[in-house]
Formats: sequence, structure tokens, C-alpha cells
Amino acid sequence: MKSSLAYGLAAISSWVALVSVTIALSIPFIGTVLANRLAELTGCMHVQDSYVQLVPDCSFIGINISERVSYYQSATGLLLTPLAFIQAFWDLFLLWLTVSILLSAASLGARESEQAGS
Repeated sequence: MKSSLAYGLAAISSWVALVSVTIALSIPFIGTVLANRLAELTGCMHVQDSYVQLVPDCSFIGINISERVSYYQSATGLLLTPLAFIQAFWDLFLLWLTVSILLSAASLGARESEQAGS
């Protein structure tokens, strides 16, 4: 009972987070602001007197943030934010999607084994 519940809660929270992040980073203007804020929080962007500069080759946990946020800096990124999201985060999105699917499968498997054991 406990393992299926744990896997179920992990799967649900993973799906909710994946959908929330995808929607937030794909909405025009809002996605650009969030991407810039992400770069600021990780120390990959310097703002001085309304001049914004990305730090080249700035990585956070092995992920090159500067390269990913640069897609949002262009006019394409500002107006076509879903395209910028796909260009910048496609690999992380696929990894997260895979983890969510595996957690969902583990939850179903744990539930079936508990029902078979009862």
C-alpha cells in the first residue's frame, strides 16, 4: 500500500510540475521573463543600468544556462516563445517526460502487485 501510494504521489507531482513548467516557459512574454529570471538566479546574467548581459558558458548543475536562455533573447524568442522553449529545453523536457512515465508505470505496477498479493 505504501509503495503504490508513494509512487503515485511522485508520479502525480512530476506530471503537474512538468505541465506547469512547460506552460509557464511557453507563454509569450511570460516565458521570456521567466527564462531571464532563471538566468539571474543562477548567476548567468548581469544587469547594470538596464543593460543585460549573459555570461558566456555559464553552467548550473552541468546545464549550460547561457546557451538555453539565449534563445529567449532574440525577437523569435520573444514572439514565438513555444519555439524558443523547444529549442532551449527539448532534452530536459524529454528526460522529465521519461521520468514521469516511469513513475506512473511503477505506480501501476506496485498497485497491481499489491492487489495480486491480497
